[in-house]
Amino acid sequence: MVFGQSTTPIRALIIDGQNNHSAWPKTTMMIKKYLEDTKRYTVDIARTRYTVEGEELLKTYPLNDGIEREAKKNAVSDRSQATSQRPKNPRKENLIETTWICNPQQ
Repeated sequence: MVFGQSTTPIRALIIDGQNNHSAWPKTTMMIKKYLEDTKRYTVDIARTRYTVEGEELLKTYPLNDGIEREAKKNAVSDRSQATSQRPKNPRKENLIETTWICNPQQ
């Protein structure tokens, strides 16, 4: 082991579901595999309830997390579609949606 390196894998989270191409379910799984193959990462995936395109690939690359997803032609916020279906949580009202990009070479 090199000084300063931990043997504990880094936890990574990929958030997907909305992109401007229909291949994102496949690329998400590819990124997860590439990161985990390094043995430096454990990767979780969070996917939006309403997704943009990718309908066929959603069936090929499911998350098996018990959440039913629906592919839309245009971007739709989970929150705007399901506000009346969920109780409000004041702690989550001010969350900002963020996308993080990680460079494993750093």
